[in-house]
Parts: sequence; C-alpha cells; structure tokens
Amino acid sequence: MSEEQKSATVRAVDGYIGLNDFAVHFEDDVAAYFTKHLGEKEFSSICKLSCQAPPYTSIRINLLSISREDALELVKSLLAPFNEMLKKEGRDPVVPYLHKTISELIIIPPAKSICPSVDDLKSMPLVLIDRMCAESVLRGSDIFVKGVRAVDKTCTKGQKVCVAVDLCNNDLPRGSDASLFIGSNLIIGEAVLQMTRSEIMSSESGLCLDQIHRLSFDLPPLQQLPDCLLMQNFPSLLTSRVLNPAPKSCVLDCCAAPGNKWSHLCMLMQDQGLIVGMDRSRKKAIDNLFAIKKKFGYVSLQGVMEAAEEERLRAEGAAYRLQECGEAAGDPTQSKSFMKKMARIQRQKERKQREHQQKRAAEGETPMAVKRVSVEEQAALTLERYKHSKKTLLKEEKNTQELCLLSPVAEGVAPAPLVNLLNAGVHAKTAKIPGYPREVFDFVLLDPPCSALGLRPRLSHQVSMEELYGYRNYQRQFIDVAVQLLRAGGVLVYSTCTYDPLENEENVAFILRNYPMELMTQDEALRFGKEGLKDCGLTDEERSKVQRFNMTEECNSIGFFISCFRKTH
Repeated sequence: MSEEQKSATVRAVDGYIGLNDFAVHFEDDVAAYFTKHLGEKEFSSICKLSCQAPPYTSIRINLLSISREDALELVKSLLAPFNEMLKKEGRDPVVPYLHKTISELIIIPPAKSICPSVDDLKSMPLVLIDRMCAESVLRGSDIFVKGVRAVDKTCTKGQKVCVAVDLCNNDLPRGSDASLFIGSNLIIGEAVLQMTRSEIMSSESGLCLDQIHRLSFDLPPLQQLPDCLLMQNFPSLLTSRVLNPAPKSCVLDCCAAPGNKWSHLCMLMQDQGLIVGMDRSRKKAIDNLFAIKKKFGYVSLQGVMEAAEEERLRAEGAAYRLQECGEAAGDPTQSKSFMKKMARIQRQKERKQREHQQKRAAEGETPMAVKRVSVEEQAALTLERYKHSKKTLLKEEKNTQELCLLSPVAEGVAPAPLVNLLNAGVHAKTAKIPGYPREVFDFVLLDPPCSALGLRPRLSHQVSMEELYGYRNYQRQFIDVAVQLLRAGGVLVYSTCTYDPLENEENVAFILRNYPMELMTQDEALRFGKEGLKDCGLTDEERSKVQRFNMTEECNSIGFFISCFRKTH
C-alpha cells in the first residue's frame, strides 16, 4: 500500500468494520486542535456522527404556493411507497410532522434498522461502492452503476449482498472481483442486486441495487420533490429565519449557490422587494441559481438569466429587458485602456516596418513606403479580427448563459431598490458586473466557502491546519466586501457549515474588532444550537449571541454556525 493510502483519513480494523463502530480520522495536529477547543468527548462524538446522515429529514415548504396542511398531505403521499415497503418488512411507518416553531418546515423521522449484524453481513457476497456513492446511500439514495467499483463473481441478479465502501477508493480497479479484495472495507448494510455483474460493469447508467437496509437507520429516498417542496438541512433553513428580512427590502445573498437560502429569503419577504443572488463560481450561478429561480418562479429573485429565459421574456413583451454588452458600459473601442493598447500595437508595427526598410536599403533594394494607419483605424481593424476569432465566438456562446442583471424598460415597473442600483451605475454587461455602490443593501447573508466539516455523512476528511487557516483568511475577503455593501443600521448574518472555531468564533471576533458592527441577540424561539466556544476571541456575552451546531444537539443535524450583526454607522 502506498504512503498516501497509509495516511488516509479513515482507519478500519482487520479489513472490515461496521458503520456503527466507525469514526472519521484527522491528522494528528488537526485532531489535537479540535480536541483542545471542543473537548475530547465532544470531538470524539463529532467524529462518529460525521460518518452518519442526520436521522431527521428536513423539508421546506414554499408557503407562497401551498398551505402547510396540504404540503404535509403531499409529503405523506410521497412516502407511501417507502411506508408500504416498511409494512411488508414488519416495520412501523415513518410519520412526517409539522415543526412547532418554524411554519415552513416538515420533519421526517428515520425508519428503524432491520439490517443483519456485521458478522452476518461478512458471510454474504460482497459489492464494493466508492465513497461518494456511499455518502449518498446513507442519506437514503439507491445505488446506481457509476458508484459500483467491484462485485463478487458469485453474485447473481436478485441476490442479497453485503454493501461496503472501498475506503482507499483508488486501490481497487473498477470491475475487479470483490471477493479478492483485502483492503479496508467499511460495511454499511445489505441490498438486493437488480443487475448481473456483467450488466453493472458494461452499463453507463441505471439502478443496480435497491431494497437497502443500512446498519444505522433507513431514510426515505426523496430525490425528486415537487416544486413546492425543497430538502434543506435544518440549520441552513434557520439561517434565513435569523436574518428575517422585511418585505420590500433590498437583500444580497453573497454566495447564493445552490440557492436554497436565496429562495427561502424571498418566501419570507412574500416575494416583495429585491433579493440579489451572486456566487464566486459562474458555473454554480448558472447551474444552480437559475434552476432555483425557475423552480419557484419568484419575481423578486434577481441576478440570473439564461439566453432562453431572455428570449421568453422578450417574446412575452415583458417589462424587463437585458442590456446589451456595451450598452451601459460603453463601446469598448472608446475606452482609454483599449486605445492605449492600440496605440502601442501601432507603434510596434511602424517600428518593424522602418527596420524592414532599413534592411532593404542596406541590401540595395528600393524601400517601400511606410503605410501609416491611425490609432482609430488600427483599433477598428483589431476589433473586427477579434470579433471573428474562434476564441471570441466560443466566449460569446458561453456568455449567453452567464450572470446578468435586469434593467427596467418603463419607469416604475421594477422594484424601487433595483431602479436605484441601476441608476447608481450597476449595468448588465454579461458576467462582468463591475460592483455595487457602498451601503446599498438593507440585509446581507454571507455563507462563504468554508472547510465544510459539518456536512454529513462524510467518510473522509483530508484537511490540514494550513488549509483551515487558509479558509479563515479567505472568508475575511468576503466579510470585508459584505460589510461595505451593507447600509448603516442594516443586518448581516454570517454563517458556515463547519464546526471549526477559526472560521467561526475567530471570524466573529475579527468582524467586531475591525468594523462598525455589533452582535445581535438571536430570537430565543430560533435557538436550537449551543453558545460559542471559550478562548476563541469572544466574551461570555458575545458567545451567548451566536449559535453553534456540533451535531450533538437535540436536533441532531449537520455541523453549522450562525451569527447576526447590525451595522452601527
């Protein structure tokens, strides 16, 4: 086994280990750091819980399109096939219920496991799946062919098999005989084969294992939900509630993809106002945010537009239109930087022509007249060549799907905050929004890129202390911009999906030390997490105003952190 595999972030004993006896492993210095701040018992519990899915499934209701009661009945109907299977197996059905405090939340409890013991599973034919597939399976998914790495040659269609995870992942070539593998296997449960071994390895897609019984508990497969429902982790849903923007406000979601909080904010505002969703990744903005906007149909969500959507709006004679590239920004040939570049190119051309003439004269040939071209003519020629280059055509094709802002055609049609932004100079040059004026947003939600250590289930965490410090410093760049965009008296919520104090308490302390911001006390009815950690830069009073989720709380959800600030001036 290679050194990389030996230092893998997970450990199994004697080649096999059951899920309930497994814990995620960290590098020694990272483990020592978390043990120091979280305590040995708490960190040990986190390591064990990290490899299991949250037992309770959270479903968010779009209350603008369906009532709570109707949504609950809809969820019950979606659970009917799963409950029918439980009934045949002699298990109690799962009964969804409405959350007492949060009106738009439905909770689905887990089904009790009837999986055989690890010893019994070891005697069954083996199917090995990759780590990412296993994490989806633990959240309720069936197993599809792309996630399978190896199948025992003795397996037959319709047979019950032991499902395990190849912890080394790259140690086993896909298509191998699983019975010959002696690496580290994490057993997660049993399933029934719906394909032969040859069909699995020769197919590019398709369901190959279902009727899965997990060692921990079983969750219903709810991948395809109707538009009025959305699966969302409980603390993530809570974040929008803590921000609590008022209708007709101007709101910014700085790192909006995949768009769950973005759309939730819009629902809380009754789809009245402006909620701008941005993301550092153009691909995520296109793939995720546009899908969310299309799913819910909220008119207050702004910032995402595809070419097809633009054409639809124009065909319907909508009150909005996209500004053309350069319409607001001006003709690129008139920019100072472009003209300077053209002047430099022209000088280089003339110098080369003079050198060529001198060479011809030295060789006794008749010099040719130097063709002088004005800078403006050179700029026009260069721009024409650029427009027809393959690189430009490909770029234009890509840009038809990238981030745009809408501008109103008729006065009074758009929400007032949007008009104000456009009047202040925000234009829709495709994928190149120059920036917003300072202090223009009433509410800002900042959930920046983080170490994501709180996401569950995770069977491996390969992270170093250097990377954790890097995340903290990277987040501070987002914080600086978010604070500048927030108006005086406005509210900022800073959240992460990690339990790392560097990215949580230390960044809260950083905000308080460096910006005119004060921590706000969160509504007691919305407090489901613990207070902040000691010795991480916050006073006892400040620690009591933040929420920390370590997976060990009663709600038993993901690791998360929520803090809420008001800008004082």
